[in-house]
Amino acid sequence: MQNIKDMTPVTLRDFKPVEDIDILVNSLTPHATFVSARKGQRFNFINSSQTLCYMFEEGSVTVHRARDGRVISSAIGPALLGTTNYVMAHDATYITINQPMQLGIIPMEVLSKQLEANNLWREFSQLLLFTISHFQHHNLSQVAPTSYEKIRTHILALNSEPDEVKSKTNMARYIQDRTLLSRSHVMMMISALRKGGHITVERGILISVASLPMKF
Repeated sequence: MQNIKDMTPVTLRDFKPVEDIDILVNSLTPHATFVSARKGQRFNFINSSQTLCYMFEEGSVTVHRARDGRVISSAIGPALLGTTNYVMAHDATYITINQPMQLGIIPMEVLSKQLEANNLWREFSQLLLFTISHFQHHNLSQVAPTSYEKIRTHILALNSEPDEVKSKTNMARYIQDRTLLSRSHVMMMISALRKGGHITVERGILISVASLPMKF
C-alpha cells in the first residue's frame, strides 16, 4: 500500500454561503409553517402535488434517494433545502431528521414571490451555486476509480459533521450507506488507516483525522 500524505483537506462546507442563507431564512421565516420535527421523521419535497422547501437554523438532516433510500448527503443548519426544484420539480429525494428541531416548511410558490418582493435573487443564486457544487462533488465521488478514494471522501465528510452527529455515528455504517461497499471491505480499510496512524477511531466512532493519503 502506498503512503502518500497530502495537505490538510478543505471541504466543500468551508465555502457554504452562510450569510446568504441566513438572509434568506430570516426573510422567509414569517411566511413559513414551523413544525416540531422528530428524530428519524421523513419529509418529502413534493406533497399533494405541492412543491415544498424546508429550512432550519440549527441541527442537521440526511438527504436520501427516494427510489431506494440510499443516503446521498447531509445538511447542517442554517439550511434552505429543495431549491433545486425551482424550475422543474423532481420527487427524487427526501430528508430525515437527525435530531429534534423546529423545521420551517414553505411552498415553492410562496418562496418565489418572496424572492421577487424582497429582491433576494443574489442570495438565492449563491445558495444554488453552492448546492450545484455539492451535487457535483457527490457525483464525482461516486465515480472515483478506487474504493479507497470513495472511503476517503466519506471519512472527510464524516469528520466535518457537527459533533452531535459525528459522536453518535458509526463510521463503517456511514460509509456503507453512501457507497454500497461491503462491510468487510470498509472495515479492512478503516483498520489499515488506524494502524497507519491516519485516523483515530473508538468503539466505531471517528474521533479525529490526522492525515489521509491520496492513494492507499
